[in-house]
Amino acid sequence: MLKQLHVKNFALIEDAAIHLSNGFTVITGETGSGKSILLGALKLVLGERADYSVIRDKDKKTVVEAVIELQDEQWQIFFDENDLDFLQETIVRREIQSTGKSRSFINDTPVSLALLKQLGDRVLHIHSQHHTINLRDRSFQLELLDIISGAHLKVKDYQLLFEEHKKLSKAIDELKTRISENRKSKDFNLFQIEELSRLELDKINYKDLSEQYNRITQQEEIQFALNQIVKSIDLENGLYDNLMSLVRAIKVNDKKVLELTERINAAAIEVSDIALCANDELQRMEEASEEHLLTLREKLDFFNAMLFKHNALSQEELVAIYVGFQSSIQEDENLEEELKQVEKKSASILLELQELANIISQTRKQAVGKTQELLIQTLATLKMKDALVQFEFEHLEDLNKTGMDAVRLLFTSNKGVAPQPVDKSASGGELSRLMLSIQYVLSGLVKLPTVIFDEIDTGVSGEVAQKIGQLLKSMGANMQIIAITHLPQVASQGRQHIKVVKEVLDAKSYSAFKILDYAGRVDEIAQMMSGEVINEAARQTAAKLLEEDEYRT
Repeated sequence: MLKQLHVKNFALIEDAAIHLSNGFTVITGETGSGKSILLGALKLVLGERADYSVIRDKDKKTVVEAVIELQDEQWQIFFDENDLDFLQETIVRREIQSTGKSRSFINDTPVSLALLKQLGDRVLHIHSQHHTINLRDRSFQLELLDIISGAHLKVKDYQLLFEEHKKLSKAIDELKTRISENRKSKDFNLFQIEELSRLELDKINYKDLSEQYNRITQQEEIQFALNQIVKSIDLENGLYDNLMSLVRAIKVNDKKVLELTERINAAAIEVSDIALCANDELQRMEEASEEHLLTLREKLDFFNAMLFKHNALSQEELVAIYVGFQSSIQEDENLEEELKQVEKKSASILLELQELANIISQTRKQAVGKTQELLIQTLATLKMKDALVQFEFEHLEDLNKTGMDAVRLLFTSNKGVAPQPVDKSASGGELSRLMLSIQYVLSGLVKLPTVIFDEIDTGVSGEVAQKIGQLLKSMGANMQIIAITHLPQVASQGRQHIKVVKEVLDAKSYSAFKILDYAGRVDEIAQMMSGEVINEAARQTAAKLLEEDEYRT
């Protein structure tokens, strides 16, 4: 419920605070007094985009602040999800400056415009001529039927599933595309794997193989070097004999000399071991066959060719490339399996969707008779006793976001004339009364937010206007209703009456808002009937209109 609205520096409003009651509130005033400005301020604080031309004094900021009463426990969830402090009397504020800067707050916490609008859409609905036009839209007609029938709760569950199914369908398409692309390169990848497999990279160390090949190609030089080592050490008067002769020739009993002698002796042993190792290597070396050498050469040539082909610098890099090709093949298999799982899940959800869509369709059809009856009865109270309303169903072959039904609202206001689509059969005034009837039926079935009717009574008068006022008052018993009206019959039904007046001070125009007491209401309603000069007959009629109104505050 909207409890208070405070507006500063907005169009004709310099600084105004309006306190609103529950039930049915009427707002009246002459054309141009500022009623539409009030709506503009409300739209601003509830998240609509700012029109910076409304800033009255460009050197000051425009501020619109609303106090909204939120009592339902469901609001706690909303505030928790958005990390906001929850207060039963929540304050929302919007500030704009001529520089183009805009700020939004909920309980003094800065919020995005989108979040402000999300809250606004849930607490207040402004019904204007634009929304009456929406009644001609078939998706809007279906939404109304869902709310009236109670199917809207199941539709929410359905839409969550439908969105999940859409995501799965998109995932299936993407997987199929990737699989198709991978299949195009699969033969190429298999060939690369087969070719690299011939290298036996997990078994052969090509660095060792290269060293082996180089050794074989230098075999004579290596054998000559080994022979030279053996001969230089082991032959008579060779290095070993000379070192041992030196050791034997030293007879001095000197500590330092003895240390050097020990080192010479150790060197002789090391030299002897070197000769032994060289001789062993000579014994192991065999004459390599040409065939073996050719095999080594072919392996190394193929290895180097693969390095060049794949722009690799080492065996390790070739191994990584080989693993990459294997991964591509494995990915194909994984994608195929993933596709099967996603398709299976998609099919399961589709089955759920079909079952839920069928339940929703049955709910709609079971409620449509009662809905039509309620609307026809309400229209009759608005002096449309011959009006007929029907919801025509069309079964859809493919499920959409609302289920398996397409619905069309049929209407006629003339006896003996078959109902036709509402976009072809209803005038503007009839659409307004039809929409009001729908809102009235809704108010008795579900808890609606505050609704503001912007001249819902345009184009009617007399007894019809009286009935509209009574209907709005009746709706006000269950919810907060605010109506901007030019009709005294409607104005007389309000629990609270706010008058918008335009004043001129110091060559400047101002809009002001006055909450009228009983006497003020009599004068205002009389003026609405007789014009600027109030005559006694108009005053008496106004008082009579208010006689049966229990709200004479």
